[in-house]
Amino acid sequence: MKGSIRRRGKESWEINIDLGRDATGKRLRKFVNVKGKKSVAEKKLRAFLTTMDQGLPVQSNRLTISEWTEMWLRDHIEPAKRQTTTERYRNIVKKHIVRYIGHMTLQKITPSDIKTLESEWLSQGMSKQGVIYSHRVLSACLKYGVRMEVIFRNPAEVIEPPKIERKEITPPSPSTVKGILEKSKILKEPLFPALWLIAYTGMRRGESLGLEWKNVDFLGQKISIVQSLVRSSEKGLLLQPPKTRSSRRVIDIDNETLEMLNRHRISQTESKFMLGQTYNDKDLVFPN
Repeated sequence: MKGSIRRRGKESWEINIDLGRDATGKRLRKFVNVKGKKSVAEKKLRAFLTTMDQGLPVQSNRLTISEWTEMWLRDHIEPAKRQTTTERYRNIVKKHIVRYIGHMTLQKITPSDIKTLESEWLSQGMSKQGVIYSHRVLSACLKYGVRMEVIFRNPAEVIEPPKIERKEITPPSPSTVKGILEKSKILKEPLFPALWLIAYTGMRRGESLGLEWKNVDFLGQKISIVQSLVRSSEKGLLLQPPKTRSSRRVIDIDNETLEMLNRHRISQTESKFMLGQTYNDKDLVFPN
């Protein structure tokens, strides 16, 4: 990426920026006139070249919210976040951010604009929890703009999203859980073993459905949680590693659970033998 400066007159300079070539091989250039001393023009040229090195348009002061969110998702979120997280961010950006303020210039958005936006979300029926999450997404997007030196402050940081009262979760009683398991066993519910495993180990649904036999230690009576089954709106069912380090863990299993898993494995082996090559469980404990 190259650029040069040419005097046009007294206290007047022309910046010439080489933008490379287009698809046909034609040389592309950008010319900018600057008033003042040569040092002012040199500073302007350095700013242009730095902006282009960062992959931003030369006229980054004209970027709209719509353009910036697209760049943020493509360059920052997609390479670093899980598929389902990326889809959730993209959905919020499309439905709740670009729809309302996508036309606004990134550098001109104010805390007042964001406060008005979040009030609009509430008036349209969005829950307080939804407003909080959407606020975090917008703030993260603007924070990236500060990091990339496209804007100088994050206007979302000074806005407090609505407060919500945390509802206390009341888990089902042991007798209720026992009743569910007994009924599912009597009805020969195919996922009875999965229900049992969730009830007796505290595994999450996705963790149990993503469990592979190689991660079940029958001798040591332990289960290693290394992945989870998730549903992507774009790619269908996916196996992904746990979100946090603490979610990647080893769970002890009791004798009854061990016996249940043994019976389930025997039944699964019998099905595999009967169906032959048409059966492919991918080593999943609960492939159906």
